Parts: sequence; structure tokens; C-alpha cells
Amino acid sequence: MYIVFAAFMILLFVLANIKFNRRKPDLRKKHTVSGETLFILAVSLFFLIIFALQSATSNGDLMRYLASYNRFSTYGFSRYGSIVNNTKDPFYYICGSIFAHLGFDFYAWRFLIAFVYIMSVYIIISKYSSNIYVSFIVLIVIGTFPFTLSGLRQTLSLAILMHTFKCLENKKFIRFVLLVLLASLFHSSAIIFLLAYPIYFIKLRFRNYLLLIIASVFVIFNARSLIALFVELTGAYDAYGGYIEKDEVLTFAGVIIFTFVLGFSLVSYHFGAEDVKYPGLCNLAFVALLFRILAFTTVAELFRISMYFDLFDVLLIAEACTCGEKKRFTQQMKTLGATSAMTAYYFFSAYTFTTSFVIR
Repeated sequence: MYIVFAAFMILLFVLANIKFNRRKPDLRKKHTVSGETLFILAVSLFFLIIFALQSATSNGDLMRYLASYNRFSTYGFSRYGSIVNNTKDPFYYICGSIFAHLGFDFYAWRFLIAFVYIMSVYIIISKYSSNIYVSFIVLIVIGTFPFTLSGLRQTLSLAILMHTFKCLENKKFIRFVLLVLLASLFHSSAIIFLLAYPIYFIKLRFRNYLLLIIASVFVIFNARSLIALFVELTGAYDAYGGYIEKDEVLTFAGVIIFTFVLGFSLVSYHFGAEDVKYPGLCNLAFVALLFRILAFTTVAELFRISMYFDLFDVLLIAEACTCGEKKRFTQQMKTLGATSAMTAYYFFSAYTFTTSFVIR
């Protein structure tokens, strides 16, 4: 599987450096199917096939989800109270149980989750990305797509939260809150994304980010104590205390790629300020980097929080490659630099993509 994705990454790299400056289409014009639209559909189908053929025994998370699905498929409606009392995010398991009662097995359930997620990816990239090929590279390199192959509850949350971007752009606060609340039914940690709304609209300059980075050092070195205090004050120890007591942390590789995402975007936005479409995305990327550093230094599970705030990095990097650049050559150089760095990271980091399939 690694070879397949390696070839796919090379294809994306080539296409990203051939296609430039894709601006938002005029929605008033009659819609026509372009080559880019067909490519997005083809990639979406490719991702969907990977989801559909992946074995449920390929990793521990999927095996646990499979066991839960089979167990709760035997539950009648009268026993749903026990699901609420004995599981995290019971709404996910109740939905799975209802789906099982309709006669579908676990693979059909995973296919449905995959379809919901991939359709969300299709919508956000096709509608808002300045370079769809760069966006797909980012989706793979930052680990979002590989994670969704096993983290089913959070996959549904991420799929729902992708639709909040339209709410942020159009300042639809109530709709934004409703979507976040819906996402939190599938993974309770998604509730923290409510903070994205005010964070997105904070107007910061380049020097403001530098000051924030310096101030964040205090938080990073005192993170475990601050997290423990938060859990104690909120009475959430039963749900999250186990994560704090773990000594596991993530590798430094994730910090490297997210530092690149934020640094490249800040520099591009700084010099192309008059042509930036989504300035608030840098704010979200900064928060994502902070949580990624905390996942490396303190509690590994904080990477899950990071994934919410880096959700729109697929748009951020694509926009950073084009903003403020009038000359095609400069866009080419920025795109080449960004895609070369991300592709090199993919091939030379500790990250490898492996999975087992039902059909061998």
C-alpha cells in the first residue's frame, strides 16, 4: 500500500506544479464539469475504495470498533440506556446499532462513514481550494486521511466540522455552533472547536504571531500541570484522567510539518496581505501547532485536538502558494518549494502508510 500512495504522491506533486492560481469559480455562471472536478471525483473514489477494502483487523482501533458494532447490534431499543451509561460518545454506538438492525454489517457501516467523510473533503476542496493538488498533498502529509482509516468516531466529527468553514466565511454563528454540537455527539472532544469562531476572526500581524510563540513557551513547559488543573476544575477526570497519567508522547516529526505549515503560510500572507482570501486560517494553524507540540511534550492524545484546528490546512497551504503573487513564475517557485518540502517529509520521515485489505 505504501508503494501505491508513493506513486499517488508523485502524481500529485507533478500536477500541483503544472496547475497554478486556481481562483474561486463564479457561482453565478452555469456549472460545467472541468478536468479538476473529474480529478477530485477520481481521487475521492480512490479514497473510498481504500476505505471499503480495508480489513477490520488491520489495527487495534478497528478491531475494537468491530467488536462494539457486533455487540451492540444485538441490543434492542430498551437497552440503549446501558450504552449511554457505559460508553464514551454513546450517540455513535446507538447510530451503529440502528444501522445494524437494518441488516448491514460492519463493513457497510465503515463504508457509510467513509462516504460522509470523503464527500465533505470533496466539497471543501472543490469549492474553496486555490490548488486542489496541493490540498490533497496536505491532506495526506499532515496525517488526516491516514488517521480516518481507524478513528471512526472522530472521522465523523471531522466530516461534520468541515462544513463549518462556510459558516466562518459567512459569519453564521448559530449554524456554526449547531454543527460543532452535532460533531461533538460523535466525539466529545469536538466541542473545543467552538473556540475556532472567535479565534478565526482575530486580526493578527506577523509580529503578533512572534509574540504569541514566545508566550506559548510558558504554556508548553507547564502544560501537564495546567491540564491537570483544568480536569480537576471541570470534574472530567473519569473521562480524561487516564490520558494525563500516560507517559506516551508523539514523535517530533509532527511538530516539524506543522511548523512548516504555519511558517510558510505566515511568510506568504505577510508579503501578500492585499490578496489573502482566508486570513483567519493562520490563527487556526497556530493553535494546531501548539496542541501538536503539547502532544509531543506532554500528552499524546492532544493530537486529536490539533486535528480539529488543522482541518483547513488543505486550504491554507494552497492559498499561501498563490496569494499576493502577480507573476506566474513566483507562484511556480512557491508551489514547487512547498510541495517539495511536504513530499520529502512524506518519503523521509518516520511515517509509513500500511494497512491490510479484505481482498488481497
